Amino acid sequence: MSESAPPKPPLQVRLRRNVGARVRRTRKRLDNPEVRAARNLALALEQGPVDVLHFGASESLFTADYDEDRRTLPQLYAAGLPQGTRFHSVVGPGYHPALFKTYLDIAAAHGSRPLLIIGLCIRLGEPAWLFHPEYGYVRPLAKLRKIKPGARSARFRALVPPASPAEMKRHDELPHSTVAGTMPVSEYRRRLKNPAAAGLDADQALHLLMAYHHGATVELDEGYLADATALGARVRELGLDVVLYQMPVPMEQAKKILGPEVQPFIEARMLALENAFQAGFSPDGSARATIVHSGTSLPNEMFIDPNDGSEHVNELGRHHIADQVVAEVLAKLSS
Repeated sequence: MSESAPPKPPLQVRLRRNVGARVRRTRKRLDNPEVRAARNLALALEQGPVDVLHFGASESLFTADYDEDRRTLPQLYAAGLPQGTRFHSVVGPGYHPALFKTYLDIAAAHGSRPLLIIGLCIRLGEPAWLFHPEYGYVRPLAKLRKIKPGARSARFRALVPPASPAEMKRHDELPHSTVAGTMPVSEYRRRLKNPAAAGLDADQALHLLMAYHHGATVELDEGYLADATALGARVRELGLDVVLYQMPVPMEQAKKILGPEVQPFIEARMLALENAFQAGFSPDGSARATIVHSGTSLPNEMFIDPNDGSEHVNELGRHHIADQVVAEVLAKLSS
């Protein structure tokens, strides 16, 4: 006997959600968030050089409802810097090295030579995430590259059309290989959206969710690693100081759910991404960019929800990362 479908929300609620979603989609098309981030960066640079520039992804956006300190990671970075330090942060869901390099080119073209804080994320280098028609950011990058990096802030505007149904369909059909098996991306999403209908109990659904996020059995995409190398090379060319940090994986929970054998594979991919950046930063290996190894060291209690497999940390995790990053930044600023 099939389970009955959950009751629908009231019509008024559904209409409000639909209208809100349409407004967000329209705004995203007319004033693309990635182009807007470039405009905001250029505007900040027009007001004077930025001392510390931060690039990050969704680990920099989220806080927990139960947090007492609801400051985001960038806000904690800024709070730890000496008074008068000009800090700017460019963050967004799934932001990756190719975007970071584009924003860095804008800063350089405006004559700014900031100390950099850069987050590195392994999950974004997997095909299922990197080749997403929206969150791979191919179209915004193409628009940004048509605008001169040194242009006035007002020039950073572009109409970016949404992904087409055909593009979304191609992404849905991409194979995603994890410890749970190789299936199209759409099949993972279908089973996770309604585990009961897919015949999964709570433990099986949890296993599939963690596998989807951090149980990949493929190496990082070569193009993604090349983008990390290009970013490192650009940092070297500009002669900038940098502090890298690894976006954290809930390793304690991943090992509990997927098995201890998942740890060396995750750590190997983190090392591959770090080495890719370092290869551009110091081709002859004579120097190493400073890195905070926050990728696998955070315990469960530092994550908003260690079961969801995301890199999102609560106030304990944010303070843990920020304290280490800020300490490295202060040491570089003082020298």
